[in-house]
Amino acid sequence: MSISIELMRNFKEVARCGNISQAANHIGLTQPALSSSIKKLEHHLKSELFHRSKKGVSLTRAGKLLLNHSDSLLRDWQRITDAIACDNNQISGRYSMGIHPALSTVTLPRFLPKLMHQNPQLMFSFFHGSSHLITEKIINYELDFGIIINPISHASLNYDELFEDHVQFYQAKDRTIATDKGIVVYDARMFQCESLMKQAQDQKLFTENRILHVDELQVIASLVAAGIGYGILPNLVADSHYSDLIEPVNDSPVHLDRCYLVSRKQNQTSAAAAHIKEAVIKAFRL
Repeated sequence: MSISIELMRNFKEVARCGNISQAANHIGLTQPALSSSIKKLEHHLKSELFHRSKKGVSLTRAGKLLLNHSDSLLRDWQRITDAIACDNNQISGRYSMGIHPALSTVTLPRFLPKLMHQNPQLMFSFFHGSSHLITEKIINYELDFGIIINPISHASLNYDELFEDHVQFYQAKDRTIATDKGIVVYDARMFQCESLMKQAQDQKLFTENRILHVDELQVIASLVAAGIGYGILPNLVADSHYSDLIEPVNDSPVHLDRCYLVSRKQNQTSAAAAHIKEAVIKAFRL
């Protein structure tokens, strides 16, 4: 059991009054409740703090030692709580955010430059990984925020939808490029791809497929633009970087994605966290 600040304050009042009943009246506790709190403190310190008699209480040697240090302990605690309260009310501090590397190139420019220019005391660190891994890191207090595609539901998290996107098959626009329609390039870590491939095969969209697994979406887009064959891409990535070079395959299957800003429910106490959340949501809802 850890010592609470409340126990320390109760101890100081009993030491000041020299009487548990009188101290209880000052604090607003019953005498049994105050006696119990002193016993908890003694149990934790493994020392008696008061000599008890019919006339009242007096400090033991251990009690005197504790009293000598109690003021500095309580002052330090007050400074800490004041600093936290001040930080909670200011748009400042370092915050961490997780985001898929390909998604970051088309989402961060929407809000980050303006957010940082308007709030010079805000700092960020970024983690790039899968949506599933980012969600785990938010749950485990390793990240403050995540911009995530189709996140898993968790009771401790807040979800604010930012936008919808579609994942589908793309091909080169330039018909003069020699394209091998039997080659399909996609990121095997994207669960959407397996479903899209099955649907495409059922539609007999491809024959004698050769599969190329690439874990960078922009590389996939560049290969499709160069005429390698088909590629599975989110519209957001394809349209942001290669809209002049690639286009969706007509009548090919499409998977709907939803992108969310995810954070812990307990993370909304500071003004900075609330401001970051508001700025990100606003950037995608204009």
